[in-house]
Amino acid sequence: MFRVLPLLVAICLSGCSKATPTTENATTTAAAAATSAAAPGQTLPAPAAKPVPAELPAVIARVNGEEIQKAEFEKAVESFEASAGGPVPADHRDQVLRSVLDQMISYKLLVQEARNRRLTVTDVEVNDRIGQIRAQFPTEEAFTQALAAQKTTLAQLRNDSRSDMLVNNML
Repeated sequence: MFRVLPLLVAICLSGCSKATPTTENATTTAAAAATSAAAPGQTLPAPAAKPVPAELPAVIARVNGEEIQKAEFEKAVESFEASAGGPVPADHRDQVLRSVLDQMISYKLLVQEARNRRLTVTDVEVNDRIGQIRAQFPTEEAFTQALAAQKTTLAQLRNDSRSDMLVNNML
């Protein structure tokens, strides 16, 4: 899921052309006006990320009624930390956590759009993908241990693979 997220975010953001008048748009417009008011050759610093609370709620976000659970978010942050080779630095915590959440929201939107377009992935295709993943491990036990280390189940892997394949088919 997270290997295609940067591409998905870029596509999602580039495809958004319809603006609605919201407080966020007003803030963005005000920031753009302030930037254009700066002296030539001078740029204003980017606004700091909104602080993330120390204790997260059970539901982090809702994307068209579909929830992003705290456990799902924490798993994504752990995956980010594992790929980065260490924990998120405290001085970048808010920015990184917001970025991870933005990527998760974008991914959910893409999965929802694929479903809205009535794209499908057959069980045979999903089983083939799971077989390819299994083939990367020397034994079935090593595969099972890898799932446990990722704190996931075969059913979750199957579901995630189906979602990834839906998004890839749409793109």
